[in-house]
Amino acid sequence: MITEAIFRMLKKFQNQEEEDDLKIINGEFYYKGQVMNKQARKLFYERKAEEEKRKMEKVGSGENKLSSSVPLSIHEYSDSAQLNKSEMWPKRGESLNLEGGRNQEIQENLEGYIPEDINLKGKRGRPPKMEKFFIFLRASEHSQNTLKTYKSAIKFWDGVARSNNKTIYNLNIEELEKGIMSKDINTKRKLVSALKQLGKWYLRSDYPKLYIELNKLVIIGHKSRIPATKSEKEFIEIKNHAKELIEKGKREGIWLGLMLTCGLRISEIQTVEAEEGQIKVIGKRNKQRIVPTSDWILKGLKDLKDTGRGGYKKPRGIVDRGLRKMGYTHLHSLRHTYATILLKRGLPLNQIQKLLGHSDISTTTIYAQTEVPKNVANLLEQDVLSEK
Repeated sequence: MITEAIFRMLKKFQNQEEEDDLKIINGEFYYKGQVMNKQARKLFYERKAEEEKRKMEKVGSGENKLSSSVPLSIHEYSDSAQLNKSEMWPKRGESLNLEGGRNQEIQENLEGYIPEDINLKGKRGRPPKMEKFFIFLRASEHSQNTLKTYKSAIKFWDGVARSNNKTIYNLNIEELEKGIMSKDINTKRKLVSALKQLGKWYLRSDYPKLYIELNKLVIIGHKSRIPATKSEKEFIEIKNHAKELIEKGKREGIWLGLMLTCGLRISEIQTVEAEEGQIKVIGKRNKQRIVPTSDWILKGLKDLKDTGRGGYKKPRGIVDRGLRKMGYTHLHSLRHTYATILLKRGLPLNQIQKLLGHSDISTTTIYAQTEVPKNVANLLEQDVLSEK
């Protein structure tokens, strides 16, 4: 009974409804304006379940008076659970971003908390068809690249499931671990990330089995790569080449200039709109950003044809083929070069993050790896013996 009551409350909270003074805002739990951590939420659910049980018992015994609500206070929770108040509740302002911030605990999980000792049965029978999952992804405005990655990952997990004579939904923790055992760490994270999205989607329809198994899976670390970039000399050469191409009226100059001196992704080129001293571009998840731009780029955007035959607003396939014919490969390295050059020339990392359109600065920090102190070897050679 307690388990079922907890499950009902969990689903209610996941649907962004209110229970007393408990609210969910952008994936974080708030009670009377303060963030509730994992332990506080667990205790809250348990107390509410106990109250539900007491109500049922009173109704069964013929009593008319029912407890109105579970007493809920910081002091009571601290006494009951023997927890330190400072550990349970964050300091004023901590993790209290009401405009979209999510703490690390919730970031990779469904917007809610499932106690470790709970056994969620959910609905029986077949879960929704996989086609509906991809309709959900498209409706959520995931990019075509993300959809392609998810389809590849789901195809992999379908093979794992078939080898075990199961469906993906019924895979258990041992089969999940065995499936990714031979993959490198980044591939593991990509495969599991896609499957977690599927598990969350199933849970939304009251099919929790896959989600529960995935929460048992632990993947530690990730492979760190230093981004491929052009040298200072190559940066200047490509920039000058882009200027020459624009002067000749060739759209390839626009493509090179936008990626090298504006840091655009190749897929963002077709969204560019020129403004005074800057361009406006639409990136992943339809996020708009403004990027300051050189006069020669703006002149090219104004003078050259933008759409139609011969225009520069083209999808990534056409841009890629056009620049490859000119000898340019690994085009994403132009964006890496843009970020690295700015970092070397003193622009703060948080400003580079905004220019690149990264939602998390941890993505931008990979460029900090390119900055290596140049006097380390000399320091090690400065052997000075102290005089006694």
